[in-house]
Amino acid sequence: MKTETLINFLKDRKRRVISENPYKPASVVVPLVLNDYISLLLTKRSLKLNHHKGEISFPGGRTDSKDTTKTDTALRELYEEIGIPKEEVIILGPLDDYVSITNFHISAFLARIPYFCPYSFNKEEVEDIYLIPLKVFLNNPKTEIYKKGELTTINYIYEFNSLKIFGVTAKIIKDLINILEKSGFIKENYDLIF
Repeated sequence: MKTETLINFLKDRKRRVISENPYKPASVVVPLVLNDYISLLLTKRSLKLNHHKGEISFPGGRTDSKDTTKTDTALRELYEEIGIPKEEVIILGPLDDYVSITNFHISAFLARIPYFCPYSFNKEEVEDIYLIPLKVFLNNPKTEIYKKGELTTINYIYEFNSLKIFGVTAKIIKDLINILEKSGFIKENYDLIF
């Protein structure tokens, strides 16, 4: 997987920054994985969790007092949830900031995991792990209008087999695909995607 052009693109781009105040800080890792082809690694959140039960999401979670950076939060959560040690993760760069409907401020970090094999994952937090081919997300997602109280937004929805990916996770994926196209990553890695 060629990533140098993508890394430079991420360094040079103006990313969307949202103030953390008054939200709860959290971070996620957006893992690109190369097994036979490039895939995104996603998890199904446990039904035991307080927020976003059973939803498909990227590994991540709330900032801990021991975390010194947002990247530390993302890497710690990745390890706690699915057992991938930070030594096996190559952070390619920051993506945009996001706010969830449950008032979490989410810092997203694009990462490369050179190879993924099933780790023992934390069943209190994660019900399952999925490697979904990147090419699945190259088609435009479905859209729907979402209303919660006075808030009205466009909700993106990706479907793969029986999985439905929506909310902040789908927004991150939509923005990521835009970045991968603009940076030339898809063209450079065409044989590993299709």
